Amino acid sequence: MRRQPDLIGQLRLRQAELALPVALLHSRNPCMQTGKARQQLTMDSKFCTMALKMADGACGTMKMKPNIKQVAQEANVSTATVSRVLNRSGYVSDDVVQRVYEAVEKLGYRMNAIARSLKQDRTQTIGVIVPDISNPYFMQLARGLEDVVQAAGYHLIFGSSDERAEKEDKLLELMHGRRTDAIVLASASRRGSELLEPITRSGTPVLLIDRRIENEGVELDTFVESNAKTACALAEKLIEDGHRSIGVIHGGKVAATAVERLEGVEEAFRRHGIAWRPELAVDGKYSEEGGAAAAKRLLQMKEDRRPTAILSLNNVMSFGALLELARIGANIPGDVALASFGELPAAALWKNSRIWAAVQKPYAMGKAVGERLLERFGEDEERSGERARIVQEVFEPMLDRLK
Repeated sequence: MRRQPDLIGQLRLRQAELALPVALLHSRNPCMQTGKARQQLTMDSKFCTMALKMADGACGTMKMKPNIKQVAQEANVSTATVSRVLNRSGYVSDDVVQRVYEAVEKLGYRMNAIARSLKQDRTQTIGVIVPDISNPYFMQLARGLEDVVQAAGYHLIFGSSDERAEKEDKLLELMHGRRTDAIVLASASRRGSELLEPITRSGTPVLLIDRRIENEGVELDTFVESNAKTACALAEKLIEDGHRSIGVIHGGKVAATAVERLEGVEEAFRRHGIAWRPELAVDGKYSEEGGAAAAKRLLQMKEDRRPTAILSLNNVMSFGALLELARIGANIPGDVALASFGELPAAALWKNSRIWAAVQKPYAMGKAVGERLLERFGEDEERSGERARIVQEVFEPMLDRLK
């Protein structure tokens, strides 16, 4: 095997291209901008007239108070659209605005609920805490989230925990202290921060993305992937290709995703009668450098102990492993086969590599989180102290193979 410096340069260039959306996200972040805010705070006369008429009729006969979901059903729109109309934020067509106003008036949607949404008692910001915002996976997730909430007048504030629980705590304190309207969190710890309970008790919604937490003290909306199931299926693809000696680059035993994916690989080995060899499981520390170091360690083993395939359980570690394979001039899959939990766009530079990848859906997850947040904001206006319903959504990555 020989060194391939040109290929390494191409890989680095490809990764830099993938990082460009980070700059675009930050350029739209209100914390990165100067000048006067452009939010339109005035209401048109029609809306004022409707609100006053509703207030005048608020002392009628007692009956169940209609909620925002009923308004949405009557107007045949989503709760997010009703929220945009009532909060005067984001674009909504005149026809839809008219239908929402008519539904509000027909159902007698109470003035106190509307008044709360019009008080502007929100900062119109949502905090997003992830392990590494430069990770293409979290970039795409953030973009999906932003595309939904920005249309409703909300902006994102980002923070990277660097997989450190103590830094995550500081970011939680900062964002809660700045009164963000909600926090979206990919936790660095399976247990989750002790701050989550007081933050949610204060009324600030916290939504989990990518990673579950094992904390009985809090119940949170959760949006994750089928980590164990997908990792098991990915390992089985390598086994079906004839590999019995498989090196595994994992993310340690702290983050929930790392633990679940490793458990999935272990399950695949059990199903196929493959003995677990601890020396073939290397912690890549969920980083590019860690992935490269892990691949180097696996490939430096004696030939009779060296793995014939490497399964990397995170896209960033996979890119690191790919760089190491390029550095030593390895042929994929001739010298070693490769599989990645997460897409590897840079792998297209290899011809006939036959790399397996679990294709994730971060943009779709981000959009789902955004829709749920707008629902939560509407529900919080209606609950009057009642407990929020909990949503848990699981996304299924698709297995694909490079030709």
